[in-house]
Amino acid sequence: MAYHHIPYEQTKAFCIKVFGGYGFSEEESTQITDVLLAADLAGIESHGIQRLIRYHIEVTEGMAKPHAKPQIVKETPL
Repeated sequence: MAYHHIPYEQTKAFCIKVFGGYGFSEEESTQITDVLLAADLAGIESHGIQRLIRYHIEVTEGMAKPHAKPQIVKETPL
């Protein structure tokens, strides 16, 4: 498999734009991107930006909802 090296800032800007296009806020897009890029930089490629393909499928097929906001329904003691 051949690797393509893309500058970090260019990759980050691209990913943020992609998630923004799905309807995530700028803050959410940045958080998601930071997690994916951190995985890639740590050598955990299976949880890096290759996940963009999976996220695309999940958003376009309605499995992930960018406008949904999580809420705490129950808390348990530590």
